[in-house]
Amino acid sequence: MIRLWSDWVKDKKNNGKSLPVIVPLVFYHGKSRWTIPTNFASIFGDIPEIMRPYIPDFSYELADLGQVADKDLSKDKRLAALLTPMKYIFKTDIMVSLKESENGLLELDKVDIVTWMAYILNVRNDIDREDIASVMNHLPAPQREEIMAGLAQEFREEWYQKGIAEGVAKAQTETRAKSLIEALESRLESIPETVKLKIKDADMKQLDKWFSKALKATSLEDVFDKKKH
Repeated sequence: MIRLWSDWVKDKKNNGKSLPVIVPLVFYHGKSRWTIPTNFASIFGDIPEIMRPYIPDFSYELADLGQVADKDLSKDKRLAALLTPMKYIFKTDIMVSLKESENGLLELDKVDIVTWMAYILNVRNDIDREDIASVMNHLPAPQREEIMAGLAQEFREEWYQKGIAEGVAKAQTETRAKSLIEALESRLESIPETVKLKIKDADMKQLDKWFSKALKATSLEDVFDKKKH
């Protein structure tokens, strides 16, 4: 506020004019409720009354989205819809909240939908394309595909790299499963198909545990829990 007023005074075209009124607005959508006082003077704490005339004071308007009902976010339908993802961005079940919202997120134009979905993906590492797509299940297929295509363009490189990483991890797991089956067959001559399927369905961590046991195994019981194979 001081900088704005300073710039106003420095601007020659404002010579002789009174300072403009600035209405401060704090727009907040954090994880916890906003607790800072809405007037500046209270930040100074408990001070003698005689000193108060020398303390600058002003109030600010607070917009704490977490404390506003969905229907009251804005009278403007488009703005209310765009504020909804911001309101719920830190909520654990954000996708459920968005599905249940009455603010018509999916009635927005394609560009707006891609914008709020990109916002969620940028902020939340635990939300992926499948979660986003689940919100749009009831949309007509052509519209849904067009929106996801727009989002793919937004995150092209990131999703490409993620796809590579997932592909490498899958290939490594498949290789380890194959090696475990070969190791068991070399020591035990043959193993049941049910055991092979169990190995192929396991993750890398479990495969590593079994593989270390398989190197010295003389029976399947030496590798697997007898009750489970």
